[in-house]
Amino acid sequence: MISVRAELARGDLRALYLGWLLRAQGGELDDDTAEPPVPPGLGQLSASLESLAEFLRIDSDLLHVSAEASSQVSEGGIDRKEVAAWIGQLPTREKDKILTSLVMDADQTQVTALLQRFVKEHGQGDGKPVITGRTVGELLHAAEDYRSERRRVEAEGRAKEKARRDREEAAAKKKHLDSLVGRENNLWSEVDALVATKLPKCYDRAVEILVDLRDLAERGKAGVFTLRIEALREAHAKKPSFIQRLKKAGL
Repeated sequence: MISVRAELARGDLRALYLGWLLRAQGGELDDDTAEPPVPPGLGQLSASLESLAEFLRIDSDLLHVSAEASSQVSEGGIDRKEVAAWIGQLPTREKDKILTSLVMDADQTQVTALLQRFVKEHGQGDGKPVITGRTVGELLHAAEDYRSERRRVEAEGRAKEKARRDREEAAAKKKHLDSLVGRENNLWSEVDALVATKLPKCYDRAVEILVDLRDLAERGKAGVFTLRIEALREAHAKKPSFIQRLKKAGL
């Protein structure tokens, strides 16, 4: 909050706009209430203002559509040398008055006013507040439209990403199965040896190999695989842990 206060002291009105936006979001304002002037940089919140917006739980979609009317600001901030040069040009009597108030009364009011004056005279805001003519109802409706479109785009993005991963996994699976062609008998022997150990981790590895053998058999010799897996089930029917793993893998 100290940083937010310092920004307000510099004439930054974004925190005040966020407060108004919170009231609009919370239903405290009528739909036909006019939007206040939109301050510059609403789409470029500082870290302190982002924290404030998060603390107030301001709807990010509502903030986005509100910021569309806001002008951009530079990120350079106030230049110390420019301030020093500007203060050097102030009348001596005015500077003496400010320093006296600061020393004797710890009065920050005049310092704040002076800072705001500097910002105004030097155009540090890189833009003026924009009067949009929008109403609370229009902003809320625009936020809903934007939210729907954002979710649609995000869903499309997730679907495309899933399709990409599926293609990569399918290609990797095909390459893996191709490497097993001609090794089927050796793999069945490996399965028998693994199951014979009666160790859970060996059961897991045996099931992995059986899944590969099943997928490989689906290329043309599914009948042979079915007979061999049935024989394997019968041979190890008294190993419930292994049989359960087969069921879980759909074997």
